[in-house]
Amino acid sequence: MELVEVMGKTLAPFGLGRFSLDEALQGVSVRDEIAAAMGLLLHEMATNAVKYGALSSAKGKVVVTRAPASTNNADFEWREEGGPPVEPTSREGFGTRLMQQVLRSQGGSVRFEFEPQGFRAWVACPAAP
Repeated sequence: MELVEVMGKTLAPFGLGRFSLDEALQGVSVRDEIAAAMGLLLHEMATNAVKYGALSSAKGKVVVTRAPASTNNADFEWREEGGPPVEPTSREGFGTRLMQQVLRSQGGSVRFEFEPQGFRAWVACPAAP
């Protein structure tokens, strides 16, 4: 399944006009198992963006770009812009654990930072052959 298709289907309920998806993601495919895990991860990040991040502000948006050196992977960066200032939290809730573990069993990973200008996540997972 194409990664942009997974992103489009998962993010559509949040308003695709508020997301900028990098054209370099076109043609990147992932296995069905990774697509399901990716859908969970993207939904959790988008929900958090609506509740606390960039999408809680009328001018906020999310920019998703392909990682530069990811020729054999479906790696990308999620960057929130235009939302309220972000404050780091030491509290690790269910959503945080979900984001950290959802791709692990499929050979992927996610790393995130709570920067003052917006939440950022780096997602790494294998592309389909």
